[in-house]
Amino acid sequence: MGSLALNTGVHGDQHLETPFTFGQPDPAKGFVHAFDEVTVELLMSELDTAPDFIGYLKERERVLGHPGTTLTAAGEEDLLALYLQTMDEKGERHCLPVPDGETPPDLVVVDDTLFRNLQTNPAYQRKKEADRISYEWDRMIDRFIECGDPAIHEAFVVQPPNETEQGLRLLAAEDRFRRRQLADAFIGAMKRVGPGDRIGRVVYGGVADESVFVFVVVPKRDAESYEEYRKYRVALLHAYCRIAKLQAPLGTVFVGVGFDNPHKNYPGGSEDLFVYTQKVWTAEDLAELERKRDELQILGPNMQIGRMRGSEFPNGESLTADAVTGMRWSRNEAERRRRKKKKSKQKARQASQRRNRQ
Repeated sequence: MGSLALNTGVHGDQHLETPFTFGQPDPAKGFVHAFDEVTVELLMSELDTAPDFIGYLKERERVLGHPGTTLTAAGEEDLLALYLQTMDEKGERHCLPVPDGETPPDLVVVDDTLFRNLQTNPAYQRKKEADRISYEWDRMIDRFIECGDPAIHEAFVVQPPNETEQGLRLLAAEDRFRRRQLADAFIGAMKRVGPGDRIGRVVYGGVADESVFVFVVVPKRDAESYEEYRKYRVALLHAYCRIAKLQAPLGTVFVGVGFDNPHKNYPGGSEDLFVYTQKVWTAEDLAELERKRDELQILGPNMQIGRMRGSEFPNGESLTADAVTGMRWSRNEAERRRRKKKKSKQKARQASQRRNRQ
């Protein structure tokens, strides 16, 4: 790749004696991330959403900035490969398998073949293929940004940026894997809906503080203008977002996106973005939602509920084992002496207790 080598044991002016190696400019002033052009291009290609990139930076700082631990790697790409192939104990996020408890390693050596091997790994290649659909989510964000620009051409209905900013932030807050799932959900709805039909789809992970997404595909009636259709669609989207609470009991933030029915007889198209937030729901609120649900006949109790199951590396085993074998670490010698001394003291106390009993 040609990125700079990493060696956190190199400090300050020691960089002058170790060219093409990046360590810590001044440990006393705190940790600093520094990347060359090659590394930035690499990171932006592999971690191309804000949550993915920020997650890597946090984990990178935890390991590279840990006092008393020296990490060496032939390049940033191998550290990144180690991160991408390793999940935490809960299987919820990527991490670097370097402990930082009471006995952290004093030396960590990252294998210089990790990134090269990752690129040829079939599971990694399947991930890249599966991620292709997720970029429809990115393109949708771009369209909302363009439509918020007053200079955009008249084919779109202008939406002031202050009305769409919150929604855009929530759309952009999803990582690549989640975007894959969300894009699959709304594209699936577009493929499933019939001519003149309406379809709604709720994506809910059953997790508190996670955005609930509501996708609604609405047909335009021949007798109404497109402006009238948009107003009706937004009102319907509002109702869907509120009633979705009955399907998503832990949800407090509902993000709705409205689409044209793809079986249309007019040119162009549009998308509407709506955000509904309510932290506290009373029994009266929920009863009102049930009444509205029955009145509008949307998201009824007989709606089909499907489970979205997926793996970031589809049809492949976890890559964690491969990652761990590409890293070596050694424990601090002082820690070993401390444990030995503690063990000796315990034996001495036990011997003393036996003598006292005699």
